[in-house]
Formats: sequence, C-alpha cells, structure tokens
Amino acid sequence: NVSYKDSSFMDYYVGPDDSLNSIALKFNVTPNKLVQLNKLFSRSVYPGQVRTLTVTH
Repeated sequence: NVSYKDSSFMDYYVGPDDSLNSIALKFNVTPNKLVQLNKLFSRSVYPGQVRTLTVTH
C-alpha cells in the first residue's frame, strides 16, 4: 500500500506482516534511514501506520 506525496517521498501503509526491516528491504533503504526519516523513537511498526519513504528514480 503506497501513496506518493511528491517526486521524492511516498507514504507506505504498514501491513500486518511488516516489520521495519522488511519495509527497508522492500525499498532498498536501511532500517536506520527509516527511523531517521520518520523520526521514530522505537523500531516497532504496527498495521495501519503510515511511514514515509524516499523514492529513488
């Protein structure tokens, strides 16, 4: 579940089987980059949450 914000970022809707690591692998980014980009205090993600990802062209 992906929604594009603009040409550089997109929203990703966390699914029931997602983890921070699995999301990072899907989009070829590091888990640390996801933590930084989303200003997370924890590495836990929950279904229904929206996470911002960078888009590479």
